[in-house]
Amino acid sequence: MKSAIVFLLLPLIGVCDELKNASSTSYEGIVFQNKDDLYGSSAQRPPTQSITLKPTIVSTTPVLEMQSNTTADRIAAAGASSDEGRNCNCVRVDQCPLIGMRIVTPEGSCSEKNHILCCFAPQKNPAPTCGIRPNITETNNALKPGQAPFGHHPWTVAILDAATNLYIGGGVLLNNLHILTAAHILNDTYKSNPEGLKVRLGEWDASVKHEPYRHLDFNVTEVIVHPDFNPKNLKGDLAVLTLEEVVALQRNPHIAAVCLPGGDANFVGQRCWVSGWGKNAFQGGSLQEIMKHVDVPVVASDECEKRLRDTKLSQYFQLDRRSFLCAGGEPEKDACTGDGGSPLVCESTERPGQFYLAGLVAWGIGCATPEVPGVYVNVAGHAEWISEITANFKGLAY
Repeated sequence: MKSAIVFLLLPLIGVCDELKNASSTSYEGIVFQNKDDLYGSSAQRPPTQSITLKPTIVSTTPVLEMQSNTTADRIAAAGASSDEGRNCNCVRVDQCPLIGMRIVTPEGSCSEKNHILCCFAPQKNPAPTCGIRPNITETNNALKPGQAPFGHHPWTVAILDAATNLYIGGGVLLNNLHILTAAHILNDTYKSNPEGLKVRLGEWDASVKHEPYRHLDFNVTEVIVHPDFNPKNLKGDLAVLTLEEVVALQRNPHIAAVCLPGGDANFVGQRCWVSGWGKNAFQGGSLQEIMKHVDVPVVASDECEKRLRDTKLSQYFQLDRRSFLCAGGEPEKDACTGDGGSPLVCESTERPGQFYLAGLVAWGIGCATPEVPGVYVNVAGHAEWISEITANFKGLAY
């Protein structure tokens, strides 16, 4: 097995059977299946592989303090915050995220129709900062080359079929309620029926049931695909998933949101990290039980286009600069089959130790071919759209 990780996110092909655990206790496992090169590799697909994971842990959220309508009326009249420090805002009924967390007020409390006053208890501790790796050292002493330490990529998630646990692809946690992934990994059924999806956070080693912190599973209530998405050329290859419940970030140190870059962010020349459980080779490789990661250089668009024209794409290929960025091109270092939608993160040059989302694994020509970069969704090029979609719940933290 190569020491470097290799994975590429492409549409799922075929069907896999759900895992059945042999023990007396029933465990939910992720069902993995292979994907091919976007541009049609003729290589024979390896056999389906399944990996059994530890038990599903249903997420929990802190109980928010309820107030009477009289108190809510007083807060609404006073403004966005009460004198007791509660954070209250008038929102649509469906935008107060959790039942039991909302304050249903008389119609006069909020000026707009079908709006309620949604209040959240004050936090004793500051909200966690985005893009910060947790200080967790357990289980990291016996890592093999290329394996990521536990909690090293706390924003990387697995997107699964809710009914079968079929592995659909990777994604990244943007905040405590939203996941960003590549739109091409979701078929039309998932897009129109988001309840068919679930998201697993905090996963690391798929071969063990016991880790320092256990994974959390969340149902999905909404899928919003970028309006410019084109499945033929993968332009606008983004989708935002809204979780059914808020992620309790402060109570789960192995889970964290990544930072979203500004629209003018430029990562060219930086060495950035891609992570996931994908295969370690395009042909004959195997899915990884322990999350792997690899650092790859972000390549300038002009240089990337030039290198890709030297492949089977031909001299007429044109790289869509807004939709894509490129990274890699080094031997044995690349993204490869099995993790479409997984994050490429870059460390801030101004704030060392803080990581920003540069891209999502999209497509490539094979895996780890020298001088041939992998192609990622350009997140900065779509930052404004992402911010608009996720703005309703911005600032909520638990």
